[in-house]
Amino acid sequence: MHPLAVDATYISPISDTPRFTLRLELTTFQKFNLSAIVMGVGIPVAWVLAPSVLVFPIDLAIGIALPYHMAHGVGDVAMDYAPMHLREMAKKLIYLISILAALGFLKINLCGPGITMSVKSLWKKPAKKDAAAAAPAKA
Repeated sequence: MHPLAVDATYISPISDTPRFTLRLELTTFQKFNLSAIVMGVGIPVAWVLAPSVLVFPIDLAIGIALPYHMAHGVGDVAMDYAPMHLREMAKKLIYLISILAALGFLKINLCGPGITMSVKSLWKKPAKKDAAAAAPAKA
């Protein structure tokens, strides 16, 4: 059955005719491509909208899509280039790092300024300190 096929499994309690429901099943490749689209569209939109409340759902989506994309992209590279006896361990390590990255992004999004504002702060000029406060006190 096609991954986006319509599945007629629900039977109406009033009649015996089946009702149609949409069953959405994406393959890993389709999810990988979807994560690339989320990042390719979401990151520029978030960059333009920040700072705004509208950035929060985009940051959450990026915080999910980026570790997923990383896990499967780097996992495939590891499967191609890691020695045969280390492939399973490498894949598990990549999944662990991806989970930790997802938790870190979630913390930045929920407890901090968000992914977009955190990245934007890298180009922000530091605040100038008062000259009197910066000068050392002489005794």
